[in-house]
Amino acid sequence: MEEFPKQYANNPLSMKAAGGCPFWARMGGCVKKSDVIETAKAHIWLREDGILHVEWLPGVDETLEDAQATAAACVQLGGGQRRPALADIRHMKSETRESRDFWASKERSEHFTAAALLISSGVSRVLGNFFLGVAKPGYPTKLFTSEALAIEWLRDYIL
Repeated sequence: MEEFPKQYANNPLSMKAAGGCPFWARMGGCVKKSDVIETAKAHIWLREDGILHVEWLPGVDETLEDAQATAAACVQLGGGQRRPALADIRHMKSETRESRDFWASKERSEHFTAAALLISSGVSRVLGNFFLGVAKPGYPTKLFTSEALAIEWLRDYIL
């Protein structure tokens, strides 16, 4: 049985709450740890419903190189298909202008049908609003404080 990641040990959706599932329990179903790509600053996986899920680690200062590594993981997991993405930026600390420009570039529109940015109050709200107002991505992008509502919105963009 795979060990449950320590950073989720206090998460109410633990292995026990997931019915003993020996994998990472997520809203999209159980995700095998082996199906999660871990970069230096994010965990990325493809949910059972076809939505890419990017979870930025706490305190991340995202650089262009980080964004490129995360996008490469999304492309790999997406299997060459354009897909909607849920980006959990609630614990992100900052991002560079180059990173914002990278995510908003025309090339990203070739990989993503839409993006839901999961935010909380504070820094992530500022980052999300700044991204929408300044970077102007070439795919539908919306801010959410509810993961369930974000997923519901993204389902309209599954091809």
